[in-house]
Amino acid sequence: MTGRKPEFRVLITGGDGFVAPYAAREILNSVEGAEILYSARRPVSAPAGCAFALLDILDAGAVARNIAQFRPTHILHLAGIASRQAAEDDPVAAWSINCSATLRLASVLGALCPGTTFLFVSSSQIHAGNVSGRIDENSPIGPQGVYASTKAAADLALAALASAGMRVVRFRPFNHTGPGQSAAYALGGFAGQIARLENGRVPPVLRAGNLGVQRDFTDVRDIVRAYASAIAQSDKLSADAVFTLASGTARPLAELLDLMLAQARLKIEVQIDPALQRSSESAASVGDFGRARALLGWTPQIPIEQTLREMVEYARLELAAVPGQLQ
Repeated sequence: MTGRKPEFRVLITGGDGFVAPYAAREILNSVEGAEILYSARRPVSAPAGCAFALLDILDAGAVARNIAQFRPTHILHLAGIASRQAAEDDPVAAWSINCSATLRLASVLGALCPGTTFLFVSSSQIHAGNVSGRIDENSPIGPQGVYASTKAAADLALAALASAGMRVVRFRPFNHTGPGQSAAYALGGFAGQIARLENGRVPPVLRAGNLGVQRDFTDVRDIVRAYASAIAQSDKLSADAVFTLASGTARPLAELLDLMLAQARLKIEVQIDPALQRSSESAASVGDFGRARALLGWTPQIPIEQTLREMVEYARLELAAVPGQLQ
């Protein structure tokens, strides 16, 4: 061993979420010499090769201690309330976690490790909800609802910190999905329902909300490649880089569900449940990932058909792993 300090010391927040394990593995696989401190608010199994730390981003003292001890060169900030419904149900928590805690984290970072790159995962939902067509980094900001508003506020506040000298990379991903996504999200919920209905212990009826909406979906494994690429190339990016991440294609939710149902081992009826329908749905829009392609060399690679197929299979395996579920 040379004892040389790693060039990339990456602190990942939100380790108990859906995206973080994928991000950690991608960084370790594609960023040479990367060292990761994988953090979460509760004990979780960190991906192989990562150190782990308990870190509640609402705890200012814990944030300062972890940054002072680890001395990160990069922070990939994934912690937050990611569900639109969860944010609507508890707006105080959403503002505290998604906005206030994010700014506190950035402030502590600036004080203890100036020069560190702060990678913030914002959302495409910060753009005006009534805008249809292609969305890019210059599209109008006009969030609708609590979740989008908290993300927009943090996004713009970090832009101000970047103008004051902090190195910030802001990502605005469109919908991303993949194996293991929570049932709180449409496609994750469909996969879980299909796996349970295949057991045959309940009538084969899948409940769904509004299937007429169109959404731009990207595989989570493609999305995290952009995060890893930005870390590896951070010295070449501007001090306030912004990237839209998307597939560039919007597809009806009904079409995606049909692709998943085609994988089912029995015929499943779809029943529309008014309780699962949102009172308002934003216009169909797609993301323009031209800047990410130009500056990061990033394009989505995994076909949505593969993503959906693997989601159903993962849900089956997850169900089989729970004792008593497949009697």
